[in-house]
Amino acid sequence: MQRTLSVMFVIIWGYLTPLYSQVRLDSWRSHSSMNIASDVTVDDKGNYWVSTSGGVFKYNPVESEFEEFRNIGALTSINCTSIEYDEISHRLYVGSDNGDIDILDNSGNWTHITDIRFAKNLTKKRINGFLFTNNKMFIAGDFGLIDYSYEGAPGTYAQRLGSFSQQTEVKQLLKWNDTLVAVTPVGIALTPIVNNSLGDPSTWRNITISEGLISNDCHSAAVLNDSLYIGHNWGISSYKNGIVKRSLKINEQNSLDKILKIDTDNTSIIYSNVFFLQRLNSDRISGSSFNPFSEHKTIVKNGTVFLFALYTQNGGIGIQKGDKQEKFVPVTPYANLFTSLSVDTRGILWASGDRDRGTGSYALRNGEWKNYHPSIRKDITEDAAYKVATFSDGSIWLGSWGGGITKVLEKGDDFEFTRYTNANSPLVGLKGGEGFVVTGIAAKDNENTTWVPTFAGESEGPLLVAFREDGNHKGFFAPLIMRKRSFTEIAVDLSDTKWFVSRDDDGMGYFNEKNTFDNTNDDIWGLLNTSNSGLLDNNPSCLAVDKNGVLWVGTSAGINVIYNTSNASRSGGKVTVSKLQTVTNQVVRDIAVDAVNNKWVATNQGVFVLNDDGSEVLSIINTSNAPLVSNDIKAIALDDNTGKVYFGTEQGLSEATSLSVSPLQDYDISVYPQPYNPEKDAELVIEGLSENSSVHIVTIDGRKVRTLSTKSRKTVWDGKDNDGKFVQTGVYLLNGVSSSNDKSGVTKIAVNRK
Repeated sequence: MQRTLSVMFVIIWGYLTPLYSQVRLDSWRSHSSMNIASDVTVDDKGNYWVSTSGGVFKYNPVESEFEEFRNIGALTSINCTSIEYDEISHRLYVGSDNGDIDILDNSGNWTHITDIRFAKNLTKKRINGFLFTNNKMFIAGDFGLIDYSYEGAPGTYAQRLGSFSQQTEVKQLLKWNDTLVAVTPVGIALTPIVNNSLGDPSTWRNITISEGLISNDCHSAAVLNDSLYIGHNWGISSYKNGIVKRSLKINEQNSLDKILKIDTDNTSIIYSNVFFLQRLNSDRISGSSFNPFSEHKTIVKNGTVFLFALYTQNGGIGIQKGDKQEKFVPVTPYANLFTSLSVDTRGILWASGDRDRGTGSYALRNGEWKNYHPSIRKDITEDAAYKVATFSDGSIWLGSWGGGITKVLEKGDDFEFTRYTNANSPLVGLKGGEGFVVTGIAAKDNENTTWVPTFAGESEGPLLVAFREDGNHKGFFAPLIMRKRSFTEIAVDLSDTKWFVSRDDDGMGYFNEKNTFDNTNDDIWGLLNTSNSGLLDNNPSCLAVDKNGVLWVGTSAGINVIYNTSNASRSGGKVTVSKLQTVTNQVVRDIAVDAVNNKWVATNQGVFVLNDDGSEVLSIINTSNAPLVSNDIKAIALDDNTGKVYFGTEQGLSEATSLSVSPLQDYDISVYPQPYNPEKDAELVIEGLSENSSVHIVTIDGRKVRTLSTKSRKTVWDGKDNDGKFVQTGVYLLNGVSSSNDKSGVTKIAVNRK
């Protein structure tokens, strides 16, 4: 049985910027896909270490156990491009796309080299590989070649390798006798391993097509029997004693035969293409057992040959066992795309990617991921899910780019997927391609009817489709003022008015059927844009209706607010579109409303947390003050029952826990830790509060110590009195009183400062 150990670290509120301290987040965790492997290495204990686009994982083949490493407490960047174990220092080196190098020693401590990331003279940063020799670490990257001492001190940057242009990409480094070999897309560069003038171009010698290479485009190399073999897309060259030979030439007519990589097992040269692993001048080793190959890597360690296969299409990684591959990859999300998020009634986070990359949907339940994709499950026929919505009836709806919309319902320990297209619903696709049905995100009204906007440009068809519980589904056709079907986002306000925004510069529309589903004569349609209202732009990105019925509209220039949404349900009613002053000139991606009506605003520069009316910025969260995987936040989802907050990006998902939790109808107060030492425990957590609570902390004899207020079920106390001083050791009473329902509750707090 395979087991997975995830590395999770608790980050206290002090991690966040002190400028805005009214929002507290802790228990940070990162989630990312490790299905796209970039490199692999083997340590002295026989563990496999794999770098991926979502971090690093270690696999113990004896115990079948995984351990995952991401940006919290381990890596500086989770998009890892190379990995190598140094047998001299017994340290693991991880390179990333942004130039960072993370180093893990035998004691489990991580250190970091960030010089390359912050080097202003380097226009390209990606790390492609490492070579350890002569007490030096040579680093190959898109920027060229840099060496470092084993103490992490930077040495020489070789800007120019012979006659090659400055900052020529180095794909691979290897040692050939006393020679350092650099493999580049414009040829091979050679210099002595012991070269005190590494940065001097004249100390390098170039081998190119002029010397007989099949091509200047070299992607890999290997040393065998004192010869240097060089891999090209369409062949393999060999070089020895100044003479270049063609060891293999491939017909360029078939792109599937293109060589991906070459290396050696010390007995022969091994090369890979999309479908086969093969020895030079010998039989094939095997064909791809899972996905096609993206490349391979052969590692010889203590006489044992490890032949790894890296797969395409999120296929993970495998190791050769006889004539087949044995696959090993941790259970993580299908992809790192988290552009739409929603939490269902069971506390499950549902996520989907974008419209073009076919990543399906994925769900996080109790810390475990499950992927819903046609390549994994035969009952799922659509992989282009890009909009996800969850509702109080337990249903999940997945809007797709071309595959209609899918309703997901829990069935036993699993979920059942029902897809609606033009074949079984009023949905209509593109003109001439009616089966290509693009739907936006779904929304529910007060009658539990599900409303879905359709996108098809100027092709005829319903702009909105209503899916009713009785199966009486119906399409609603917009009037001429909205002749285009260009709307993909929708929200329903407290008056059952449907609001929808365009992705094609057509503004924001609204519709109300006046509770007469089958009578279209009294339907109200309206269109708002920059010319007839205060709308900031004509292609708003998101909509949210808060607990007071106010409509929040995200745009590329900030936020619009509509307070009088009920006017849209009345014939001739005028709707006023206001501009929010606290968040201006921000590209807003998503808006989420938490349990106490605060607004969480996703932007390309992090997250803004606003109070209930948006007049105050409570917090700004970004990578400078929190362990977000990226500042470009695409989506936010909130779990009101736990206070969990999810931040979706195109590089992974960040998770934290806030104090915004739905209050209880009645008090059920608990506090922890007990006993509480404010100088060691930092804070006392108070849970089980009713709405709009005043929390009074008093001594046993009734003297007032501290008063707190919260709208949430949960708050914290720092152990200080109203004068900012730590309270003394003793027993205190905590009394919670609600201003909304006259409920109250009492508990005791034991403080021990010893």
